[in-house]
Amino acid sequence: MKKDVTLKAKPKCPQCSIEGVEYISSIDSAEKSNSDEPWFNIAYCNQCGHIYGVFNKIQLQPIVQYHNLKEQ
Repeated sequence: MKKDVTLKAKPKCPQCSIEGVEYISSIDSAEKSNSDEPWFNIAYCNQCGHIYGVFNKIQLQPIVQYHNLKEQ
């Protein structure tokens, strides 16, 4: 049985006080990796431009081999 889910909490912009998830947007960063993937996303209020946060989009793997320090 499938239930309809409604979001009861409405996020409120701390700058312009507008409420609702429909006012939160995100864009990809202009900076790109060698494979042309954006490095991060920027979440912002689409009414006033307040930035909620910057979130990494790709994760780079370390190229250095780590050693177990207990064995040394």
